[in-house]
Amino acid sequence: MASIAYESLEVARRRRIRHFLLVLFLLLIAAKVAILRVGDRAWTGAIARFWEHRCLTYTLPDDRVAFVAAPRGIMLPSYLGDFSSESLQTWGGTVAAAPYPIELAELQKHRTRRPDIAWESLPAPVFLHGLRNSQGREWLVTAYVLANNPNGWWTVVATARRPMDDGVGAGDHYTTAVCWPLAVSSGLTLVAFAGQPVASDPSKFTIKVRLNGTDQIITGTLRDDASIDFTSSTGFKPWGTDRAGPLQLPPLPQDNVLLPID
Repeated sequence: MASIAYESLEVARRRRIRHFLLVLFLLLIAAKVAILRVGDRAWTGAIARFWEHRCLTYTLPDDRVAFVAAPRGIMLPSYLGDFSSESLQTWGGTVAAAPYPIELAELQKHRTRRPDIAWESLPAPVFLHGLRNSQGREWLVTAYVLANNPNGWWTVVATARRPMDDGVGAGDHYTTAVCWPLAVSSGLTLVAFAGQPVASDPSKFTIKVRLNGTDQIITGTLRDDASIDFTSSTGFKPWGTDRAGPLQLPPLPQDNVLLPID
């Protein structure tokens, strides 16, 4: 009678261990390939989201000077950078602005992956904060002030950018530019202070502007289409660049340029 051979328990256990180790080895190889392909992208995205959140809550004191266009030789606050040489095309005197805040510089580095741009040395916006439209959607809004650009006008250029976690497939950013007349003279001084979100209305922000010693408040309101409506406490309605003329903005990449690049 033929005998029946039973596999020893030890041999079976060793075979199961070898099978488990083989599967584990293959999974580790697959994981390493995945990390090499998407790990760096995922990490960069996570860091960018962190800095974006910091930008959405960014504020400066309302008495902080954020932009100056004045006669050459004027004394400037120590925290402002001198961008006069980069602005000769539109302004013959002194042009100054704060350098990029670290929050925005780091966001741009990780979001754009443009290490060739010295973000920290670029002029900062006068307003950086998150706003919500009437539908409750949040946008990251930046605003810049430009002097004699277009010629004979001072301009506010604002960009609303959709947050990275918004999940909407529509356009990710929209830009609005509005202009007020500027009678350029040898003693002209234009100062913009750090813009402020309006606590009572999450869709609004304000910028105090001092033109030749006279203050006015510019109010921006985020609309549902991500455009921004602007009004002035002077009552003068702004023109768009389609009527005032095109802006003179150097193309990227370029260091130390006074332009809205967000």
